[in-house]
Amino acid sequence: MLNGAPLWAIGGERLFLDITGVFRNPLGRKLFQFAASRMEARTGQVMKTLASDERFGEVHTPILKIGKAVLRGFARTRAPVTLAKALANPEAVPSRIMSKVDEAIALSQVPEGSSPSAYVDAVERMLRQGAGKFVTTALPSLAGALVSMLLMRRALGDSITEEDVHTLLRSLPNNPTTEMDLELWHLSRRVGIDEASRNALMGEPPAELAKRYREQALPGVLQRELDAFLEQWGARGVAEIDMGVARWRDDPTHILGSLANYLALGDDALAPDAAFARGAEEAEKMAAELAKRARERGLVQGKVGAFAVNRVRRLLGAREVPKFGMVRMVAHARELLLEAGKGLVNEGKLQTADDVFFLDIPELRAVVGGKNMQAVIAERRLRRDREMGRKHVPRVLLSDGTEPEVSLASDLRANGLSGTPASSGIVKGKARVVLDPVGAKIDPGEILVAPSTDPGWTPLFLTAAGLVMEMGGSMSHGAVVAREYGIPAVVGVPNATAAITTGQMIVLDGGAGTIVVE
Repeated sequence: MLNGAPLWAIGGERLFLDITGVFRNPLGRKLFQFAASRMEARTGQVMKTLASDERFGEVHTPILKIGKAVLRGFARTRAPVTLAKALANPEAVPSRIMSKVDEAIALSQVPEGSSPSAYVDAVERMLRQGAGKFVTTALPSLAGALVSMLLMRRALGDSITEEDVHTLLRSLPNNPTTEMDLELWHLSRRVGIDEASRNALMGEPPAELAKRYREQALPGVLQRELDAFLEQWGARGVAEIDMGVARWRDDPTHILGSLANYLALGDDALAPDAAFARGAEEAEKMAAELAKRARERGLVQGKVGAFAVNRVRRLLGAREVPKFGMVRMVAHARELLLEAGKGLVNEGKLQTADDVFFLDIPELRAVVGGKNMQAVIAERRLRRDREMGRKHVPRVLLSDGTEPEVSLASDLRANGLSGTPASSGIVKGKARVVLDPVGAKIDPGEILVAPSTDPGWTPLFLTAAGLVMEMGGSMSHGAVVAREYGIPAVVGVPNATAAITTGQMIVLDGGAGTIVVE
């Protein structure tokens, strides 16, 4: 909606990050490769191959110039102070970040029934003035988790294994996504004991129930419980960083389908909250064991190790807090823009309220001023519909249009696939390939195979026995949540949704990063 910095480029109606300048800088290249290897492993592999491409020769920047820029940034954002606060009091990190979200949203308050221009102004205030303070609080706070992880590995040396790390990262506290999922499970148990609510969920299609919800016509217990859930979590949705996508509070079909699926499991199903509690107990035992190992390596290593292990668990769960905060702002901006759209429809300047999502801020202001943009909107709708059918989106794209990943040989085994280990454990079960989580159902014991996931997918994790993703790295969203639920996971698996079909029996080894198709 706002004009982006030159750092961004658009391809196929999607935003791409232009990393040319960063990648040609020696330090920038190392940092980007480090981040990519953990957040999106296949991208990390592509970066390794491009490092030897003569078109990306390194351009050295004087260390003094870099140092001055970093110091100016630290002085402006007070990032070191924020980092120190996060390390000193990790439990306060979520509330500190969310307070900045609340402040940003408060900047966008506008009287009901205001002019379309006033709503557009409110969105711009929130994104231009409020979002910056949110970012400068969120990023240094999250850096505390990375610093803690590095300190922990340094203190423990070769006495810590990746399997130890996976165990330590189970059932992390301070994660709003897992809190949301567990609350949804508890909601299903509460409405399940109400006969009218249970009958409605088990007997009517989710889309029809969503219509009844909007009409305030659901059975009383279900209506009340769903209202409370959406009051807290209704800003979320599948593909939730897209402002044009409906939120769960707009259309709770997906949530109602998840509730019906949970009820169908019966009361004897393995309760996710109990599994989560067991995971937390195992993780705390591992934390104590790692602290003990660190002490055995020396006095300094012992103190640093114990501190770092504790902070890893307390801070890494908060990784999802900034994402939830950003989604809350996106959802609020969506509401404001829809109000602007309604006003413009009443004035005869737009055909539908959601036309606003096909225009940027300057174009919206032009429409407010009387400019006819209907031909532009119609053409962009057609392009959007066409792009939604695209089956493959490159992770990395060069300026000449080539996709470097194509030249990489896939690591195919005789009867299986491999990727990045994300959550240790071995599980055998039937595959369930899901391309769209809305309406999807995962039976207990099935292994979810997906192109990628975001928080909108995670209600499916509660019943999945394992996870395979085409995208992601060890610190990507799906990997983090899988570890928290204690389900084996392998991510960054090329063509997994095409190579595996629903119903096939597969063996997933989350520690080795392999999937064997039987």
